[in-house]
Amino acid sequence: MASQYVLIVLVSCLLLLQNALADVLTIPPEEWHPITDLKSPKVTKIGEFAVTQHNKEAKVDLQFDAVKKGEFYQIVIRKRINPVISRTIYRLLISAKDHGIASDYNAEVYEEVVPTKTMNLTSFTKA
Repeated sequence: MASQYVLIVLVSCLLLLQNALADVLTIPPEEWHPITDLKSPKVTKIGEFAVTQHNKEAKVDLQFDAVKKGEFYQIVIRKRINPVISRTIYRLLISAKDHGIASDYNAEVYEEVVPTKTMNLTSFTKA
C-alpha cells in the first residue's frame, strides 16, 4: 500500500515537472524586423554601447557617429514557474570614426530586459 502511494506521488511530480519544462523550451521562430526609427534614443544608445564596448575589448578609440541600418529579433519566453524572460538581438550597421575617418561597422548586440537589464556585444566587424 505504501509503495503504491509513493508511486502515485512520484508520477504526479514527474507530470508537473514535464509541464513546467515544456514552457521553458518554448522559443518563437526566428523572425527579424527592420528598425524603422534609426535616430530613436534607444537605438542610438545601443549603437553607442556597441562602439564603447568594442573600444574596451579591442583597445581602440572609435567615435560613434550614427546607426545607418538595423534589424531586431525578439525572444519572449513565458514560464509557469518563473516570470517572463524577454531578450532582443540587434543587428546594426554603425558609422564610426577612427581618427576622423568614417567607416561602417556591423555590430550585434544582445539585450536582456526581463528578469535583468543587461546588454552584451556579441559581434563587431568592419563592414
